[in-house]
Amino acid sequence: MSGLYVHIPFCVKKCGYCDFLSFADGRRELENEYIDALISELKTHRGKRVETVYIGGGTPSVLTHTNLERLIAVICELWGNETEEFSVEVNPGTLDEKKCDILRKGGVNRISIGLQSADDDELLRLGRIHDTEAFEKIFSLVREAGFQNVNIDLIMSVPGSELFSWERTLRYAAEKKPEHISAYSLIIEESTLFYERYNGGESPELFDEETDRRAYCMTKDILSACGYERYEISNFAKPGFYCRHNVTYWECGDYIGCGLGASGFEDKERYRNTTDIYRYINDPGLGRERVSLTKKEMLQECFFMGLRMERGINLKNLDHRFGIDAEVLFSDVINRLKEEDLVVISEGHLSLSERGFDLENRVDSAFYDACDERVMG
Repeated sequence: MSGLYVHIPFCVKKCGYCDFLSFADGRRELENEYIDALISELKTHRGKRVETVYIGGGTPSVLTHTNLERLIAVICELWGNETEEFSVEVNPGTLDEKKCDILRKGGVNRISIGLQSADDDELLRLGRIHDTEAFEKIFSLVREAGFQNVNIDLIMSVPGSELFSWERTLRYAAEKKPEHISAYSLIIEESTLFYERYNGGESPELFDEETDRRAYCMTKDILSACGYERYEISNFAKPGFYCRHNVTYWECGDYIGCGLGASGFEDKERYRNTTDIYRYINDPGLGRERVSLTKKEMLQECFFMGLRMERGINLKNLDHRFGIDAEVLFSDVINRLKEEDLVVISEGHLSLSERGFDLENRVDSAFYDACDERVMG
């Protein structure tokens, strides 16, 4: 499977925790020129296979009606006949009926809404521009527009919050009956406003490791009871509603990246566009960095990404892709991790046990080190 990621770097306001390439300053006035450059870059990929599309940001729904329509129309023109899943991120306060209509008519069939919390005080602390009432409006708008595949994004471990508040957020989101829920634990990144505010992640206002683990267990239990399957560490879906685009990432498949700072992976080569918007507008291909991955690096990434999924890694696919017998090559590592109740092998798949999901970093490190020791090239 091959995917297309399209990056929109504009926001109404920069959230305190956000380390994505986005801005809410005067550069938003460059929207028209940016979309011109983005369309130009998209057309350079004409003829490539694209089965899933994901427009993210930033906040794609802040685009003007005209620019949103222009962008969707070009994607539809280039890949409309083959796209199976077409996702767009939206945020409360930035979507209206006309934009919904543009998305529906343009072939978009999956919407991802950034709720993050069902507590208005927590939303303020996160720096969000909306409250729960604004979320209610956008969720109703999306449903009334006919979208039947909707994701809700949530953030676990909001500074200053308690476990009971996280439980309320989970139940609130599940009661809306979206087809998909993403629940990520807050990570304090150096490039964010939160880094200084919360002492680089050492603030008592943040969940400690044990509380974070309890919150994660609560997430799995509550969403499972509401009919959601955990198919990746932080992603839960009703049967048949996995995010196919993200599965491409976790299975280390090929994907195209278009837009400011967007990354792509094709033919064993990773590339990333420039992060300078002025440079990008002048020439979308200028300043693009390319790195060819070695066999060892690709295999390490396959373990790191693949083990995030509930179904784990298909070992036969790994053998075919890299010309190895993974179960033999890593037999000592697998057996040791099995003895520690961290991994299981079932029907040719290597996957994390429930304990392994709690200690994923230990499993990742074991395979990373083993690849370093015994994989050439």
